[in-house]
Amino acid sequence: MRKIVLIAVIIIAALSVNQLNAQIKGGFKMGMDLSNIVTKSDDGSSFNDDFNTQRLISPRLGFIMEIPVYEGLYIEPGVFGAVRGFRYDSTRVKNEVEYDSREFEVVICVDIPVNIGYKYDFDPVSVFGKVGPVFSINTYMTNLYRIDGEWDNDHQSVGTGPNDNIKPFDFSVNFEAGVQLDRFQLSASYIHGLTNQLPQDDFNTGVTMKSNVFTISAAVLFGKFNNKRRY
Repeated sequence: MRKIVLIAVIIIAALSVNQLNAQIKGGFKMGMDLSNIVTKSDDGSSFNDDFNTQRLISPRLGFIMEIPVYEGLYIEPGVFGAVRGFRYDSTRVKNEVEYDSREFEVVICVDIPVNIGYKYDFDPVSVFGKVGPVFSINTYMTNLYRIDGEWDNDHQSVGTGPNDNIKPFDFSVNFEAGVQLDRFQLSASYIHGLTNQLPQDDFNTGVTMKSNVFTISAAVLFGKFNNKRRY
């Protein structure tokens, strides 16, 4: 009798796992970011205001996975390669001559979002919303500039020391909404940085540096779809 019960439990568990695997969707996602990194001091002054910075336009590429939980509710982890920063106008001296320069502060990072989403089917279109944390790994930072028709850059360091320009890790929250038709998605999102990315020392005590990103994205999911229900 115990063997029969054990065999039945194993069969039910196997069927449940197979059913879940059949419902999990993986996909490729790409988008356009409009990012900014805002630096403020404790007296309310901002580097961005002083230099009249503008948002940096850059691509976002990565993969997502939809894991169904219950009746339209799902978990969506992902991994993306992204570029954050801002652009501004300044001046630089070259060969003892002062030139106007176009400056780009650029941070290359890996974003790992873990969203909780809800999808509602209007047949044939579904609408969805999701929210969740984003863990970011900053891998490279540089100040790219153009003077007298030529491009150059000043490398900046990533680390936690007093001489570094940005911390290696960031924590943000993501808000996203969109529509889905069959396996294709179109969405808009906002990522708001929560942690100070500026390493602290005696010089910049009280200064904070946080990022924020607006994104327009398109995604395609892979797997079998039911026209009446998404899960």
